[in-house]
Amino acid sequence: MSTNLANCTSNSSLVCSTHQDGLFVLLHGGSGLGKSFTTQVIAQVFAKPLYQLTLANLELDPKGIEAVLRNAFYYSSLWDCILVLEDVDALFSPAMRGNGSSAVSLRTLEDYDGVLFLTTRRVGLLEEAFTSRMHYTIYYPPFDLKKTLDIWNEILALAKRNFLANSKTDLSAGGDVFQWCLDGREVRNVFQVAMSLAEYE
Repeated sequence: MSTNLANCTSNSSLVCSTHQDGLFVLLHGGSGLGKSFTTQVIAQVFAKPLYQLTLANLELDPKGIEAVLRNAFYYSSLWDCILVLEDVDALFSPAMRGNGSSAVSLRTLEDYDGVLFLTTRRVGLLEEAFTSRMHYTIYYPPFDLKKTLDIWNEILALAKRNFLANSKTDLSAGGDVFQWCLDGREVRNVFQVAMSLAEYE
């Protein structure tokens, strides 16, 4: 994928030379496992702006959905962005087939010629007609205990380098409390609560 992505981002416009005009990457897995973070890192590595659009709350008819997508495609091409469509199961599922939204969204998707990341927590709801258009599909498995502790230690190390450098707060033993697996967002929340409690004491 990195080779194709490099080819897509080497020019001033994000135009790809795959069998479709664009490069479509589906990222799927639970919340807090790094899907959005992956797109942020890729945008930073290739020095491209990141345009994120959440589809979960779009309560529009097919024409309205088409307008929103075409608007996002237009501006991401104009600004030379990497585009991310989040919660794509809200549009590309059999449940949306009845009102024509799914068909319109698929047709609009085929017109895009840039780098497009699509994320979902419910890949089983996606239509085959949609998934068959993906160039790459990447699964994010749940964290095990080791990964939970790794995330904790990374956050702690980052905090020590920045705002804990001159602080007396000691959270080095905080990782010992983890006896169950958490996702990255939950680990961050635990860290923030631990920071608040430690500062208070």
